[in-house]
Amino acid sequence: MRQQCAAEDLTKWLETALERLTVYRDSKVIVIGLIGKESQAVGDAKTDHINALLNRQVFLSAWARPTDAKCMIEAYFDPENECVFLHLVGVHDLNSSTTAFADTAETGDGFFATLAKLELEHSKLVLFTFLVCHAIVFVEPACRFDLSYARLLRNLNHMRQQTASDISSALSKATSVSKEWAREGRLCSPRMLFAFHRNPLRADLGAVKRKELVDKLERSMEDQIYEILRKSRIITNNCALSIGAIPPNTPFVHIFTPSEAPRDPLKELLEVLHDIGEPKGPDDDKRKKKRIDEGFSTFLLAHLEEARKSGFDDNVGKTAPVPAFELPRLKAFIRGASAVYRVIMEDKSVASELPQLLNVEMEFSEARSRKTVPAALRNYEQDLPQYYPRRHHEMKLAQALQYLTSQSCGPKLQDAIVRLTDSCEAFWKDGRQACEGLSLTGNHCSNQIHSVPGEENANADLPSFPHSSKARYLSTCNCGYKQELRNDPFELKEANFDYYERSEFHCCQSMDKYEFPTFHPESISSETAPVQRLESEHNSQSREDNQKGLFRQLDLQTQSQDEQSGVNSAGDVDMLLDRDNKLAIASDLQLEGHESLRKRHGSSSADSTKNRQATQEEDDVHEGGSGTGSVVSDLLQDEAYLESHNDSSDLDTSTTLVAPDVTLRRRLRKHSRQEDEGSDHSGGSDGEENEGAGEMLSEATPVSKPVTAYERSPWQITDEALVNIKEKYKGLYLEGMPHSQSPSGLDPLYPSWAVVCVGSSSIYTHATGLRDMPNFSHGSQYLLPWDVTLKVDVNEWDRKMDLIGQSAINQNRPRRPRKPGDNTEKVKVFVGFEYECPRGHRFMLETPDKMLKHNGAGGPKESATTLIRSDMPLWFPCSCRSNPRVNGQLMRLHIVTPKAPVAVTLNPRVQPSAQSHLYFHPGTKGLIQLTWGKYYIMRFPYSYVGPDGPIYPPQEQMTAGRLLKGVLGVIETDL
Repeated sequence: MRQQCAAEDLTKWLETALERLTVYRDSKVIVIGLIGKESQAVGDAKTDHINALLNRQVFLSAWARPTDAKCMIEAYFDPENECVFLHLVGVHDLNSSTTAFADTAETGDGFFATLAKLELEHSKLVLFTFLVCHAIVFVEPACRFDLSYARLLRNLNHMRQQTASDISSALSKATSVSKEWAREGRLCSPRMLFAFHRNPLRADLGAVKRKELVDKLERSMEDQIYEILRKSRIITNNCALSIGAIPPNTPFVHIFTPSEAPRDPLKELLEVLHDIGEPKGPDDDKRKKKRIDEGFSTFLLAHLEEARKSGFDDNVGKTAPVPAFELPRLKAFIRGASAVYRVIMEDKSVASELPQLLNVEMEFSEARSRKTVPAALRNYEQDLPQYYPRRHHEMKLAQALQYLTSQSCGPKLQDAIVRLTDSCEAFWKDGRQACEGLSLTGNHCSNQIHSVPGEENANADLPSFPHSSKARYLSTCNCGYKQELRNDPFELKEANFDYYERSEFHCCQSMDKYEFPTFHPESISSETAPVQRLESEHNSQSREDNQKGLFRQLDLQTQSQDEQSGVNSAGDVDMLLDRDNKLAIASDLQLEGHESLRKRHGSSSADSTKNRQATQEEDDVHEGGSGTGSVVSDLLQDEAYLESHNDSSDLDTSTTLVAPDVTLRRRLRKHSRQEDEGSDHSGGSDGEENEGAGEMLSEATPVSKPVTAYERSPWQITDEALVNIKEKYKGLYLEGMPHSQSPSGLDPLYPSWAVVCVGSSSIYTHATGLRDMPNFSHGSQYLLPWDVTLKVDVNEWDRKMDLIGQSAINQNRPRRPRKPGDNTEKVKVFVGFEYECPRGHRFMLETPDKMLKHNGAGGPKESATTLIRSDMPLWFPCSCRSNPRVNGQLMRLHIVTPKAPVAVTLNPRVQPSAQSHLYFHPGTKGLIQLTWGKYYIMRFPYSYVGPDGPIYPPQEQMTAGRLLKGVLGVIETDL
């Protein structure tokens, strides 16, 4: 026989006990269960007192148990007292809980799910303990009764009754088990004993007073526990109906005194080391004295002695039957306990019904979830559009989740959130999913999910049509004279180019425009192009494409007088408009021949002849058969002739595209020079405004529509052709807009900027401000003067001013007297930074942080110097009162150049985002020069798209982005 040295796991003990304890097989044993809590404060106090009773270290500390032990029973047989001790290590023990919850990250179970599993396993072991023990000791680390025991014991008593038949059947099949035990299903109604640590008594009390108070506290605790268990129907008069019993006349509560507190081995070792070598006194052996007789050992042994002598009879009442009580032999106990253990741990009814009784929180949470999840789903489905994007889906889902969390709670809440999320996701994807396309202004496409025509890797199962957010904005043309509604753009070309080329903007089509560098397939040589040029293959198809408008460029720079005038300086890009300012006369006169000129591309030769005759007759009425209108009418005949020959297959493509407008331009210049001798066009050397020039011009010439320099857009191209060009010439053009990080030498397919010449500088009158430009905020329709001082060659300056004076309308305006040695001249430029909001409201800025509002007589006196020398905001809060409040975006820069031999240079650089140093520019290889005596407008891009995608306007009303300072400059130039 091998003596058991320490407690071991119950399952292992049941398997090996009969072999190891052969000598004690026929010994009648008392079974004591030990249930309770361990805490860090009292250490392993639950078993320390049993070890003290047995005078050996039978139950080891928590660190000596298996690392994977969560809920288990440690068993030990004491031969001396013929007693079997069952120590339950459960969910309420600190070390077991730490081990169990440490694995949640690996298993994926949450806190409540892990706790539910532990409580189920713990409850099964507690039920087993109540079925095989004679007495059960509840050890608590504090001096109060845990009310959770009441609910646990009530549920376990219900399960005991449910499983009584199965247990009795299993016991009847076990050998050596008595019929009484098999009939009752347990040895007896176990007696419940309670032991409490950390009593609240003061430490400075005397021994007699302390003992008196401890006795009173024990009696008080007994009364409390009895009332709680009695009212919870855990104990009754008949013990056979209860899961346990309480002795009516025997103390069943013990409160540990300080002398019974758990010993600290380390502390005692230090005390021994400290006392080594010290002389021993008469009180030195007191530490070795055993605990007082009234301690826990005496309390427990008294109940054991009663069990051996007469058994436990805890029934109350005169007619109560004698309860069953049996002291089994060791071999019978081992075999019976094994049978009961199998039933409790493996029975399906226990596994299914016990969780419902124990996990009240789980059941309540599950019941609430079953009710609130459908209600939250209805909340999600309320007021939904036909199609909506993920952002709207997530917003509605957040509202539904908020409703769910406010109506449901507990451990099943997380599962309910998952179910609701999955249900809402499935509802959204069931034909309600909207396109996730985002416009350049930050709005979602309002259509159902679809593909876009020409999109790469498009899903063939989806319908194909363009994006649309159903948002429309009021926007202004390049020159600022007309406003039209525009759809929310999704493509950069649509935002920055296509809208401004609409046929409704006939006002802009009649004006000279700056031609920005763009990519043209005709300029790609066969060595550099990835494929052969379009003209080198299938000549007939090439001519047809050119006739349809494939990159129709009107090269106004070719063979013009501008190239011979020497105006362009090294590295600068000139505006390339007439230096003699005579083309502006046509704009100022606003000839009626504009309508016939604008329709010339859609007319046949016969129609052109009729239109020419009608135009000549109309011009003769207004101008007596002479003047610019007649010249334009004559030019229409030549242009109609050239266009009628465009269908010839032998005509060169470049000649066909360039010749008509170049011829028109040359003849207009020729006619303008012929009129120079008799015309009046003033130019002041000091650059002051000429408010009377416009009036004199209107008196001399009838007001008509302006002459157009060219009609068709040089960048007009169909979407199909654009897709074809993108595929064939990929890598040879710049995708998107020119910016500071774009590769050099590449031009975009279309310009995102525009510079137009509105007409002569006399169009603008500072006293009245801008006229015929709609939707300007009151008092904000003015430009601000900018005085610029230049160092000049006096003689050369006077010679140029004389030339300007000869061609000026007003030659009688005196120039300011010059002082001896004065080599400076002052010129005045009128400048305005125009902002436009999505509602079409327009306004100018007086300073970078203040809107211009002028109410007095005459024009504003404030200078534009502050604007020129500062960074201007790209977005500025608009003054419109409608909600939501919006920002105005910098869209146009107005420049009125002086009648002096100077040129105004443009160098715009826009930095939309403060988080990035990236800035956008027009893509020119130098500065843009604006000639003298003209009114120019530079239109900025509507949307900005960089290498990281679109830069969206701010959603809140605020100042954002900036136009870098240095956008304007003034230089002296040749005529």
